[in-house]
This record gives sequence, C-alpha cells and structure tokens, in this order.
Amino acid sequence: MKAGWELRALGEFSEIKYGYTAKAARDAVGPRFLRITDIQDGRVDWDQVPYCKITEKDHAKHSVSKGDIVFARTGATTGKSFLISEAPDTVCASYLIKVRPNDEIVESSFLNLYFQTSEYWQHISLGTEGAAQGGFNATKLAALPIPLPPLQEQRRIVAVLDEAFEGLARARENTEANLASAREFFPSGVSQIFSESDGWERLLISEVGEVFDGPHATPKTIDKGPLFLGISSLIDGRIELGKTRHVTEEDFAKWTRRVEPEAGDVVFSYETRLGQVGLIPEGMRCCLGRRMGLVRLNEDIVSPEFFVAYYLSPFFQDFLRKSTVKGATVDRISIKDFPNFPVLVPPKKVQGKIIDQIAHFREVNDGIVEKVLAKLQDLADLRQSLLQKAFAGELT
Repeated sequence: MKAGWELRALGEFSEIKYGYTAKAARDAVGPRFLRITDIQDGRVDWDQVPYCKITEKDHAKHSVSKGDIVFARTGATTGKSFLISEAPDTVCASYLIKVRPNDEIVESSFLNLYFQTSEYWQHISLGTEGAAQGGFNATKLAALPIPLPPLQEQRRIVAVLDEAFEGLARARENTEANLASAREFFPSGVSQIFSESDGWERLLISEVGEVFDGPHATPKTIDKGPLFLGISSLIDGRIELGKTRHVTEEDFAKWTRRVEPEAGDVVFSYETRLGQVGLIPEGMRCCLGRRMGLVRLNEDIVSPEFFVAYYLSPFFQDFLRKSTVKGATVDRISIKDFPNFPVLVPPKKVQGKIIDQIAHFREVNDGIVEKVLAKLQDLADLRQSLLQKAFAGELT
C-alpha cells in the first residue's frame, strides 16, 4: 500500500444500521420511506417516494442525511450502493443498510467510489456465498477493508475521477445513442422490404400450415437431456440456447404427446412475450414450454424462414398488438384464433430473395451492434481501470 495510506474496516469509522420495517403510505403521514425500488439508475425521484408512520425514537435512528450511503442487502441488487446527495425528511426501509461515515476520516464521495470497484464487488460476492437469497448483512459490511489516504488526497482523487467520469459519461451517452440507432437498422430494413407487397396472396395461417399448442404445465428441469424450450429462449427470430433447460426422457415423452418439434418448425409465444418467434434448427431435440405454440408449415406454399421474417415485420407485429387480449396478470393472443390470422404470401421465388435481403440486413446490423457493444465495454473497462489506479494510489 502507498505510504501514508491505511487499511481500515468500514465499521471502525462509520455508523452502520439496518433500515426500518414499516408499511409504505402514499398520504403524507410522516417522513419519506426510501426503499430499494425507489433507487433507479443511480437516482431517486423523491416525489415518488412514499411516506411512513414512525415514532420519534425510530425516526432518529433510521433517518438518512446528505452524505449517508445506503446499501441493498438482499435480492438481485445485493451490494448496490447509493450516495445520498440530497434528502427531504427520510428514513430508509428494512432491506437497506445505512452507512454514515465519520467525515473527519473519510469523504463520503471518496468512499462511494470504492463501492464501485471490482475489488469491492469481489468482497460482496464472497460475502453472499451460501446465502439462500443473496443476502449481505451489516456485520459483513462493517468488516469490509477500505484503503484510506489522507483527506486531502481523497479530495484530489474525487476531483480527478469526477472530471474523468464526466467525459466517460458523455462518451457512453453518445455510444448508447449509436446503439439505439444500430438496433433500428434491422427493423427499418425489414419494414422497407415488406412495404412492397403488391400482388401477394392473402392467406390464413391455417392455409399455410398446422398450428399446435404447447403443454399447459412445466416439468421438473435437469442439467442434461432433451431441451425444454421456454418462451425466454425466443429472441427476435432466433433461439438462444443459453436460456434453455432440460428434461428427463420420461418427461420428454409426456411433453411431446401433442407435438414433437422438428427442424423448420416455427415456435412463438402467445402469452407475456408477445411477438417473439423462432425457428427450430437441425439437430435440436426439444419439447415446448408453457405459453408456446408451434406452426408446421407447408413449405410448398411458404418457407419457414420467410414466415419468421413476416412474423417479425412491423405489419404483423402491429396486427398482433391489435389482437392482444389484455389480462389481469398477463396479456395474450388467442391460440384458438391464431390459425385464422392473415399472412401475406408472395411467390416462392420472391420469398427466397426476401430471405437473402433480410439475412444481409441482419449480418450488417449484427456487425454494427457488436462494434458498439465493444465500445461500451471499453468505456466500462476504462472506468474500472481508473478506479483501480485510484485505490492503488497510482492516480496522477
């Protein structure tokens, strides 16, 4: 460690307390009640934070002030921190841990930067191992070792990083705008292709293929075996195998009684992830999951690749939106009505040309997106590199 720095446990120079357990209320009946869900993208919309009733004693114990840092202690956001830069009269909720640093020893803004380092997240990962819900408690947080330079050096590091991160934020904002544009390239190209549909035959899905419904239950899944194809596997015309699970041979036999998917079959979601579709490739042995339907096409009339492309076209997607049945818990399209949905079918020769055009658009689009994502990763890596240098005492 650099001369003049020391390594001290967070609990040695900070007051650490759990949040308060109460019911949130929308009426202004007390202080604001800050919850994990109120912290979005590193910001808090205080006008949307609810209130709570609390005794004077508990209010003093759980109130948060400018300079405090709160931590998510459970769930998917475990370890995520938020520096309170402003706060109306507020207490933090029970799934948060409040840290109030001693400002004679550490600058809150310096400490908060440490909670963004890969070293900190390694500590969090170790601290949550074996916890049923990824929990992280105040005792583990208090024992966290923090590298501390003198206050003057802390302030210098904060100033240098703030300036550098401001530039990185601008670069990231521009890159994300480029990513949004890149992701519009493919649907824009597809829209242009399908806008030229004069002379195409209007048929019902039942006239170009047979529709099957998947099982209405979920089997116990295992690590190996035939694939259990869930709707989360359908990503814009593709099947992402990283999102699949597996079933036993016995369950596979049960789950394929209605239909066993074959290469060239088109699978689609008819609940929740509406509009998603995919094409079964060669060699995939799988069964359908819940909320998933299948179309086995007459390839003399329409090719599966064209049908998938048409399904993703703005015209058919708009038709699906208009055909959506709004439910209390999930939205759906009627699997019973699905065979009567219309599809515009060009001659087979035209279908082949369209498939080639779309393949070109997708290839170009994937290349652009890959480059932009690599740029975003470079920016994230640079940010971590600066943080690592800062807490190693190497930031000039």
